[in-house]
Amino acid sequence: AESWYRSARDTIYRFETKIGRTWLSRHVPNLKMTFKLNRRLIWDGTFQSRFEDKDFVLALYRNHVAELKRRIPPDRLLLFDVTK
Repeated sequence: AESWYRSARDTIYRFETKIGRTWLSRHVPNLKMTFKLNRRLIWDGTFQSRFEDKDFVLALYRNHVAELKRRIPPDRLLLFDVTK
């Protein structure tokens, strides 16, 4: 979970909050709408505007994984560990 958070923070979150909304959104058609949708669904929606609160986000992540394991039969659920 920690490595997932670091990766998301250092890539897509950083891009959306620091880079994309400034330079790219002025030069790529319709990108402004994409950022708006991402913000509404992901950053404000799923993460409740608290993505920078690492403990909160990791709790959401762990709860989501636990819920998936609870709802999906083990023979139908693929768990992928990139370290293996």
